[in-house]
Amino acid sequence: VCSSDLFVDWGKEEERKLKPLTNWKTGEEDEDIIATYQVKLYRWANDEWKQRGRGCLKFLQHKDNKQIRIVMRQDQTKKVVANFYIFGEGCCKLERRLDKERAWEWTCKDCSDGSYKIEKLSCKFEKKEEFEEFQKEFEKAREFNLKIYEEYLKSQEEKKEKVEDQVKKEPGKELPNSSKEE
Repeated sequence: VCSSDLFVDWGKEEERKLKPLTNWKTGEEDEDIIATYQVKLYRWANDEWKQRGRGCLKFLQHKDNKQIRIVMRQDQTKKVVANFYIFGEGCCKLERRLDKERAWEWTCKDCSDGSYKIEKLSCKFEKKEEFEEFQKEFEKAREFNLKIYEEYLKSQEEKKEKVEDQVKKEPGKELPNSSKEE
């Protein structure tokens, strides 16, 4: 069903305006913006760099778990073209692109297309200052996320040790959140 608000009457000079979306959810509502950059984003595919879009690349930090990710949307369509946490074994290590001035490349676990996929991405900057600032921000975010992950692993190990100690002190006693196998 179409509304008459969506059509333009070409016989008249005035156009009807589309109503702006007021409750559009982006998935970024629980995150704070740390930094933004206007870039061209490229993806390595079929042995060449292919432009993924031009737009605003954002460093976002989750308000609760504090993890930092990068999200980029194309300027005109607002389509998500990059969405990944700055973390991962063998991932997110910045390298200068040799074929372009003021461009970085890295490998990441991107989920901009709906599911996680290992991608090789690159972004190119207009200004040298932004190029250099991006490197500092990226490396800082990577180290921060690694620290959070290490703290998580440590807390999991401590929980495991507590359970093992409890089992040693009181063998046969049922532990919380465990099920007996018969």
